[in-house]
Amino acid sequence: MQKGIIFVILFLSIFICFPQIQLSQNKTPTPSPTPINTEGNNDNEILKIESSLIQTGVTVLDKKGQFVQNLKQDDFEVKVDGKPVVLSFFESVIENQIIAESKSQNKNNKQNISQLTYNGRGRTIIFVVDDLHLSFESHARTRDLILKFIDNDFELNDILAIVSTSGKIGFLQQFTNDKIVLKKAVDRLIYNRNFSGSDRLIPPMSDYEALLIDRRDPEVTNVFAQLMAKEYPGSDYESNVAQVRTRASSILVQARILSENTLKVLDEAIRRAAQREGRKIVFFLSDGFLTDPVSSDSVYLLHRITDAAARTNTVVYSFDVKGLEAGLPEGTTAANAGGQTGYRIQSGERFEVQDGLSTIADTTGGRFITNSNDLKTEVGKALVEASGYYLLAWEPDIEIISKEKLKKVEVFVKGHPDLKVRLQNGYLGEVAEKGLKKDAETESAPSQLSEETQLRNALNSQFLQNDLPTSMVLNYLDLPNEGGVVKAAIQIKNEFLEFTKDAEENSAKVDFLGSLYNSDGKKEGYFKDRITVSSKNKSEKPDLFYNLQTILKPGLYQIRIATRDVKSGKLGNAVQWINIPDLTKHKLALSSLLLSENSKDNFQKSVNYPNDSSLSSSEISVNRIFQRSSNLRYVIFIYNTKLGKNNLPDITVQTQLFRKGKLILDGQPRQLSLEGQDLERLYYAAELPLNSFPSGQYEIKLTIQDKNINSSLEQMVSFEIR
Repeated sequence: MQKGIIFVILFLSIFICFPQIQLSQNKTPTPSPTPINTEGNNDNEILKIESSLIQTGVTVLDKKGQFVQNLKQDDFEVKVDGKPVVLSFFESVIENQIIAESKSQNKNNKQNISQLTYNGRGRTIIFVVDDLHLSFESHARTRDLILKFIDNDFELNDILAIVSTSGKIGFLQQFTNDKIVLKKAVDRLIYNRNFSGSDRLIPPMSDYEALLIDRRDPEVTNVFAQLMAKEYPGSDYESNVAQVRTRASSILVQARILSENTLKVLDEAIRRAAQREGRKIVFFLSDGFLTDPVSSDSVYLLHRITDAAARTNTVVYSFDVKGLEAGLPEGTTAANAGGQTGYRIQSGERFEVQDGLSTIADTTGGRFITNSNDLKTEVGKALVEASGYYLLAWEPDIEIISKEKLKKVEVFVKGHPDLKVRLQNGYLGEVAEKGLKKDAETESAPSQLSEETQLRNALNSQFLQNDLPTSMVLNYLDLPNEGGVVKAAIQIKNEFLEFTKDAEENSAKVDFLGSLYNSDGKKEGYFKDRITVSSKNKSEKPDLFYNLQTILKPGLYQIRIATRDVKSGKLGNAVQWINIPDLTKHKLALSSLLLSENSKDNFQKSVNYPNDSSLSSSEISVNRIFQRSSNLRYVIFIYNTKLGKNNLPDITVQTQLFRKGKLILDGQPRQLSLEGQDLERLYYAAELPLNSFPSGQYEIKLTIQDKNINSSLEQMVSFEIR
């Protein structure tokens, strides 16, 4: 038998029961793969957490616009509604390095010592796309901006959410670092003019023109009344004026609904990020909209956004996506009248629709970017600006927060009136009061929640629960006689488990709860289990492995799991996405890129046919953490290749390695050997020594090209070297 066929058989056997456990070292058997119950249910719990702690992320800039470093807590003065407040916490954050200083007193009246730490977290970024107020050109520009950011500027530790004010993105509006999911979310941003508040009648009337007419502007009203007279000769002028005002009123009603919905979506997007530590950066992309303080709730909604930013340490950068405009605003009939009236309307509209964008940026510590066609550069500048800040936090006064108004926050650098300070400059009283009550209930007795509720809360959390670190990997393969199979492997390291010793063995118990969703958020299945991991050897505490398997239709899916150590009550969770290709379309398709670790010293730098003996020391990795002394083995399967004139496929494979978004290893395309291959399921396997790479996080990318049809696909996976 060809050694290539031997390898495939051995590799598939490992995949089917992965992760492989070397029984000579770990005598605890891995449970058989547990099928996912695909009947589903109607549970839709969402965990929402509010915080009572008021915090503002302060950016201090000198006259040149450079961040001012090395300021201490005593350098700042903070006032709320003109009254000084006492800070309970202070952080100086500069590019993931934190200098923390707390002024709280301990029992011995000694202050805590300042310390420098590395937080190890990436950036939390949200793109809020106001597709309710984007022109066709701006819509295309926005999509291009986000896609370029995902491809070129999104780093391994980053977490990103893409949110649309129209709700088109739906279930994919989640925080993730999966680039496939993020690009699928961008794909759902489809332009639709019907979202605009204008009524599409002739002559066109913009929202701003409707606002002026509603305010009894005589010149604008007269322009539309005269146009109606031309359209309907002999009509009464006063009747035309009445109809114009009725039309303007109708347009404003719809415009206000859309504007208020936009502000509510932005507010919710900011509050969703509360569980994520550190600063959150929001890019709010819009062409602008009316925020009429007289006839709508715009002022209150703007205050809520300021409040949300203060409670979550979020900074908002607002973008006028239109950029530089050479001509008149779209749909401005009265502006075309020319003269002073036309100029007044044109300039007034630009100011009015930008006012909300400017206010949001100013009150959340960000910047309003306008009159720029280079949005990508502006995003880069904003990320640099947001990487350095001072976090000031304090508990609000219970008596003060009972009033329903925005509390104005002011921050000064003592003795330096020349320095510019940006901050989240307010918070709402009644929201703070509710937040205090909610937090008191949650924090006072979390153990009183049922085990089921605790698991469901962890399952629905927007972010990772790290008390019980839980690793999960999803892999897809099209297997002979089985078809497309998805395998999920879950691992919990032994040091995080609470073991119980008895007369016969060490054992730990973990509850599992999980759900399977399609890309529209419909629950396709669920599972629930309790697993016991044990060892007869009293000195041994094995890791816990748990396997799931299912067969899914083509599409994008998410699997969410929650774990709970029965003895300690510690919680963990994991979320993974997987994309299942449709092989029936007979287009080039790939399996998941499977990673394993080979610890043997005798290896080749890159091989198409690793021999069967080398597999005995390899296992498919769940946490994708590898030692520098080992070799990374990676395997991918290729489906639906086309046969050329010689009745054979012609496939090349290129391997690239990235660190912090930079290409550090650029392999040349290699011709895939067909020796011993099943032409229905070609595979490529190779090894890479890790001893020449420093510790850290990486991405490995394989590019598969079918030269017979000049088609290529990529598969990318992140991993860590220790």
